[in-house]
Amino acid sequence: MSQVKKLTPEAVIQLWPHIKDAVRAGLPPMMDNSKEALDYTLGMLSQGRMQMWILFKDDDLKEPRALAITSIIHEPGFDYKNLLIYALVSFGGVSTDEWKVGFETIKKFAKEIGCHRIIGFTNVQRVVDITQSLGGKAEYVLLTLEV
Repeated sequence: MSQVKKLTPEAVIQLWPHIKDAVRAGLPPMMDNSKEALDYTLGMLSQGRMQMWILFKDDDLKEPRALAITSIIHEPGFDYKNLLIYALVSFGGVSTDEWKVGFETIKKFAKEIGCHRIIGFTNVQRVVDITQSLGGKAEYVLLTLEV
């Protein structure tokens, strides 16, 4: 059965050379894929200000299937926080059931730390479909303007 592990900051640093290209591919659509963006993400992960999650195929933790990076964000003007899925990467062929295991684990974490909801943004239809299959909504449009 699939299993999800939240990595310690030390584990992220150790794995970073092997996963940074995957992280680059999973950065939010409005981020640049620069070295600076990756360095900033690593800094946030190494300080524990972001969290990295790895979805493994089995309990032996030898076959990673996907990774996610989350960040706790405080809503401006409100007295609550949300858990942002900042990056999401599949290493190919992740089933809907495996995604459910991953999202349920992240949902449990979000609840434990007092988050109001899990939020994210994507330009990948499969992520929208999975979110909706889990009872989530995909109903807002992200607006960006270059400056």
